[in-house]
Amino acid sequence: MACCETLDAQRAALTALRAIGITPEYRSKIVAEGALDALIVLGNMRIKEVSREVAASLNSLSAVEENKAEIADRCIRTMTDLALSADLETERQVVCALANLCEAPDLHERLVDEDLLTTVTPLIRSDDLHTRGEASRLLANLAANADMQRGIMTSVGVEPLVGALSTPDPLCHRFAALALANLATNITHQIKIVSEGAVRAMVELAGGADRELEARRYAVLGIANLAATTGNHPALLDEGALHALFAMSNAADELSQYYVAFALSNLASNPDNHVAIVEEGGLQPLIALAYSDDPETHHQAVAALRGLSVNDDNKLKIVQEGGLEPMAMLLRSTDVET
Repeated sequence: MACCETLDAQRAALTALRAIGITPEYRSKIVAEGALDALIVLGNMRIKEVSREVAASLNSLSAVEENKAEIADRCIRTMTDLALSADLETERQVVCALANLCEAPDLHERLVDEDLLTTVTPLIRSDDLHTRGEASRLLANLAANADMQRGIMTSVGVEPLVGALSTPDPLCHRFAALALANLATNITHQIKIVSEGAVRAMVELAGGADRELEARRYAVLGIANLAATTGNHPALLDEGALHALFAMSNAADELSQYYVAFALSNLASNPDNHVAIVEEGGLQPLIALAYSDDPETHHQAVAALRGLSVNDDNKLKIVQEGGLEPMAMLLRSTDVET
């Protein structure tokens, strides 16, 4: 393909390749037949129309698991160059391809060694929301790897992810929230996450009934991870985390319910929060979660009720509102880990 004598012929061949690559079952064969060599040559020509077709082809090819390692090995420099080409269509396609590659944890070190974080830093601040959302997805995938988190915090930071949460775009919401939730698993990062405004942004997202459920779920996960550290509790309560968690407690999916129960269990482990949780209406959501068919949700909710019952003023309220039965159910459980 790269040996075609005219630019028009090359572009026609690229368009045909892109069309074939739309069909997932052909993507592995395209790479196996040596198409990456041609894409690298054409991508390095720096011709806008050609670059767009190369970027689109790499995007579709990188979506297949078996292609990721070879694309990362051979095309990463071409891709990072294209990502900073200043052409929006090319940029959109390439950042999506890079995010696809980051779905493979075993490629993370290799990609970061090729200055991936330097490449993504301006993209996560892009005015184009699609680019920004895909850059957030890239960072969320990387941040799931504990070994990559320090580099993200140093090179990219928290502020652009908080900014992505403030956009009107669901893709930005979903993956910026997931990136922050992943970063918050490390206690050394939590001070910066809290101090740079992430708590308010995650609370607003989690409590937003008009927001996408998956994005709200990841925001709750971020709150739960921050709540694992007692020192973060005042900031979480001051920003209204309790009401956001209560609002998500009746979500239709079990995973959201589990994250809510996990967050409330962490908060209820701190006696300083007991009065606030009960006075702000936390007993009924917790009791409902304690009746969950999911054992992990049930255990976390009961743990929260158990924590609240340490407060003498709460004991009678827990019994009056029906909290005794789910705790008794846990006592009758045959689960040896209970």
